[in-house]
Amino acid sequence: MQQKANEVVLLLNGEIITYTDVKIIETEDGLYVRDDFKRGTTEDGKDIIQKRTTYYGRKDLLKIVWSEDSLVESVEEAVLAELIQDKFEHLMDIYDEEDDEEVIGTPKADRRDDPKFNPYTKED
Repeated sequence: MQQKANEVVLLLNGEIITYTDVKIIETEDGLYVRDDFKRGTTEDGKDIIQKRTTYYGRKDLLKIVWSEDSLVESVEEAVLAELIQDKFEHLMDIYDEEDDEEVIGTPKADRRDDPKFNPYTKED
């Protein structure tokens, strides 16, 4: 999910690196940070700004901070939605496991829906 973060703190080679007000994309195994840096200046003294996206593994990430009200609410809603979806999928998996029926014609099958089954015949 792409979103804005007010602060991203990373630990790289023993050095703490902090990004402020950057766009990020979180994945299961890492974090993409989009920022920009001053590449140089033009002949008339204007800054040349270069945009970049950098990937950091999950092991390098110390924390992500959201401090703007709208960002806090957005992140909380996304996290809650993901938790609800995970729980729903888990319940559906449980339901699917319990709902596995035996195939008609096998000894354990529920044969009430089998048109060839006569419950009044005697089986020896």
